Amino acid sequence: MGVPELHPEVVEQDKAAQVEGYDALLVVTSSADALQSAPYYAAYQQLLKVDASAGSGAAFVATDKAVGGRVVVSFTGPLNRDYDDVRRFQSAAKAAINRATAAGAVRPLLQVLGVPSRAEYAHALEVSLLAALQALYEPLQAREADVSGSLEKVTTWAL
Repeated sequence: MGVPELHPEVVEQDKAAQVEGYDALLVVTSSADALQSAPYYAAYQQLLKVDASAGSGAAFVATDKAVGGRVVVSFTGPLNRDYDDVRRFQSAAKAAINRATAAGAVRPLLQVLGVPSRAEYAHALEVSLLAALQALYEPLQAREADVSGSLEKVTTWAL
């Protein structure tokens, strides 16, 4: 059992379908407006027509317009209230990785979009990555006892 590989890459939103080696795109965003230029936006709009809950929480979209043919869009919710801070990205990233691994993804590509320019959101990308990794954590005793390797959900990361 090893630690998942981490490949920090800057991937433009419109190039997300062309990145090789990953099987799911995880998008953590504050609003649907940040997705409008994405190639998978039409597929996401189709999902919204049949699933009202896709506009909140983590939504799974199957499309050939993203890496691995699947996108998980996870919303932070509003960020303009006096008690909102970077923890909103933490919650959204955890929901995204949980939904992606439930769908069978093992090599996710993480994108964080719609980050406000205020100081309290300066580390939204780092917080999102650490939150997703935290959601995957299994205690050492469980990993040592896991001879089948079923606890290891993710093998490679990119952001």
